[in-house]
Amino acid sequence: MGALQRINRSLKGNGWLTGKFDDARRSGKPGELPALYFCLLAYPLDAEQVNQLMKRLNPPAKLTKVVKDTARLKLRLPRLNNPSLKPSEIYYFLQEYAPLAIKANIIAEDEPMIRQHLELFFSKLRYVKPCLNGGELQRLGIPAGTKLGEILEILHKARLDGEVTTKDEEEKLAQRLKP
Repeated sequence: MGALQRINRSLKGNGWLTGKFDDARRSGKPGELPALYFCLLAYPLDAEQVNQLMKRLNPPAKLTKVVKDTARLKLRLPRLNNPSLKPSEIYYFLQEYAPLAIKANIIAEDEPMIRQHLELFFSKLRYVKPCLNGGELQRLGIPAGTKLGEILEILHKARLDGEVTTKDEEEKLAQRLKP
């Protein structure tokens, strides 16, 4: 029995894994490679097998979260196989996952549309923020509270979807949304 199977019977070192490790080396930063390799090693496992693996190996909490996020996201990836998704829909679908989990899924995923959406989030969408913040919205006359948070989210979605591109356009949209 090989070393991987001694850790978990479902772990396999095979051609798929070798290719994905090569892809990780080409796309990853040296400091993140061990965690990325771990995510890819566990990628073929189901959620219960991932939980068993984490329990058996007891890695640091941060690595455990990344591996579990990778597995959780893998199950939800079919939702990204839709060419009509707006950038804001992609962002709000993926923003809860650890960036390294998204990167592992980019490497492991073979479906072009899903991979394209993952790459868009990883390389661009996660960095998009509205120009206006809560303080600036309050100066425009929007009171603190849940409505302010809702307006910030609307501004963020509009920025992600290209509906607003300047601070002035954000201010005009915020004024229209003002209670």
